[in-house]
Amino acid sequence: MIVVCDASVIIVLAKIGYLTLLRDLFGSVLIPQSVYAESIARDSAVESAAFALAVDDGWIRIVPDPEGLPAGSGRGERAALAIASGLHADLIVIDDLAARKQAIAAGLPITGTVGVLRRAIDAKLIAGGDHLVSMLVGVGFRATDELLNQLG
Repeated sequence: MIVVCDASVIIVLAKIGYLTLLRDLFGSVLIPQSVYAESIARDSAVESAAFALAVDDGWIRIVPDPEGLPAGSGRGERAALAIASGLHADLIVIDDLAARKQAIAAGLPITGTVGVLRRAIDAKLIAGGDHLVSMLVGVGFRATDELLNQLG
């Protein structure tokens, strides 16, 4: 399974201590170099350590940003979209609304942070509920109540 991931998902999952769900659900994920740089720049020491361990363990694999990225969302999103499209990825994990719309237009299967957490709940890897929503809100994750209610 080819899964490409954007920075926002990695950052949020690391902040709430669930970064390894990506490995547990998908085996490995690909991230563009620009996503790696963005993820390292935004994380605290604890989150950076978890992220670095994931890279060292090889289940987060860094790939070069493609040349000639199209205009649009941020560099990480554009690179993730280009890689997912070029590799005919099975899934792109991305939260940015504009990038999600581009992924849908390109025919790419998508999910985001809440989708990853919902899959983990369904797989009985974690418990859902208000505590999970509180953790997300506590780290500054923004989503509609309707979306967050999927975690209950």
